[in-house]
Amino acid sequence: MKTRATRTIFCIGITLWGCCLSCRKAPISEIREAGKPLRIEPDYSGVVIPPNIAPLNFVIQEKASRYLVEITGAKGEPIIVRSTEPAIRIPVSQWRKLLMQNRGQEIRFTVSVRDSQNQWLRFEPIRNGIAEEEIDGYLVYRMIPPIYVLWKKMRIIQRNIGNFDQKTILDNGVLNDGCVNCHSFLNNRSDNWIIHLRRAPATGMLLTSGGKTVMVHTQTEFNKTPAAYPAWHPEGRYIAFATMKVKQFVHMAGENRDVYDLASDLILYDAESGTITSSPLIADKRRLETYPAWTPDGRTLYFCSAAVFDTVAFFERHTYRKILYDVMKVSFDPATGSFSGLETVIASAKTGLSATHPRISPDGRFMLFCQCEYGNFSIYRPGSDLYLMELPSQKVRRLEINSRETESYHSWSKNGSWFVFSSKREDGIHSRPYFARMDKDGSVSKPFVLPQEDPSFYDHCLFTYNIPELIAEPITERPQNLVKAAYRTDRMKKAKYVGAEADSMEETSSIEGAWQPAP
Repeated sequence: MKTRATRTIFCIGITLWGCCLSCRKAPISEIREAGKPLRIEPDYSGVVIPPNIAPLNFVIQEKASRYLVEITGAKGEPIIVRSTEPAIRIPVSQWRKLLMQNRGQEIRFTVSVRDSQNQWLRFEPIRNGIAEEEIDGYLVYRMIPPIYVLWKKMRIIQRNIGNFDQKTILDNGVLNDGCVNCHSFLNNRSDNWIIHLRRAPATGMLLTSGGKTVMVHTQTEFNKTPAAYPAWHPEGRYIAFATMKVKQFVHMAGENRDVYDLASDLILYDAESGTITSSPLIADKRRLETYPAWTPDGRTLYFCSAAVFDTVAFFERHTYRKILYDVMKVSFDPATGSFSGLETVIASAKTGLSATHPRISPDGRFMLFCQCEYGNFSIYRPGSDLYLMELPSQKVRRLEINSRETESYHSWSKNGSWFVFSSKREDGIHSRPYFARMDKDGSVSKPFVLPQEDPSFYDHCLFTYNIPELIAEPITERPQNLVKAAYRTDRMKKAKYVGAEADSMEETSSIEGAWQPAP
């Protein structure tokens, strides 16, 4: 009796196991060809990816009871993913191995689904290229609410691009909800970097160098407002900053926020002496200067500049739309810390657009920048697009990777083969980090969004990614040390202005106190 029961249970188990296998894997003869491509979200089709990127997890946009995904390359074992849900999660270790085996070649995603009639349907393969060149291993960004005038919750986060590990570098909740922003790294490395703090517990710059972090008070008699928008000189001694008075105002319809500079100049901080200098070439009372960027040899400083506006006419209807920024450059002598030879690189009078965020490629051949309708806050301009200038020939083109929504802040990888940029292309509200590869001739591949462990992550993430910066190795400074340095105001270093007699930018505009909502 016991033996018969055991046999019965065994037979039932074998039958169920066989049924399960038939559900999980259909014979080839039962699979019909769909004859059309499959839509997946995020759109990881027709892209070129680095060999050290995290798995491109995705959601299949097709109703079915079963899903079968086969990922193959010319070399190595295929990856098979079976699921009863449309969300496909690819094993990290198998993915990493397959990508490394197929560097410089192609990888294919073949997807089959089992429909409501219990039939298998196979879609056209999704083909993606794998580049030879790797991308920097980490991305640092600020997470903030997408719609705000005043901030509350924000964090600086470090994400491992090769997998899904992430680490909070600094949470403003432990800094009395003060603003944390403008993180910047020397030559895509984490041994020299800065973060700016605004308001409590203090306003200043957290400077990490040589394994130590100190707070630097960057306001002087020349710049009454603190430094922002940093650019490290490649030799590490100098940091160029913008120092400005910023105002926000609100539109009644459309993108409600808008920002303009009341006044702005560029300054140069000497990290060795703790001093600040400037020059009329980068701090002209008749101009608004912002967004500094060095060339890789450290001999040229690029920046954006616009004419100071008439403070009375500014508040007339739509007059603020006439504020357009040029891209300028000035020569720099690292030995003396002096500037010379101011030139206009991109003239808004010719383009009819306002230029922002110039960033020079590591080989010095290209300048990636934004152009938008007006102003210098391209993140608020739906028409903001990415442009590329080939510096030797001065040829400029609008990149094909732009969307109908905002493309804004961007940074290069250390090898210059990749760049990351902020885009609102998915919904016009939330900014997400997208990556693209650039060939030696300046050709740019189709961009793809930062992969997430949960393939539907971006559907429910209500925060926006701000200031994405690529770095080659992880930040080692402990968050506790950053917070400790921020609160030790008694040890704060105070920058000293050592230029000519201070001609403060405070005098460049009398618009202070005249703020009102714009139509």
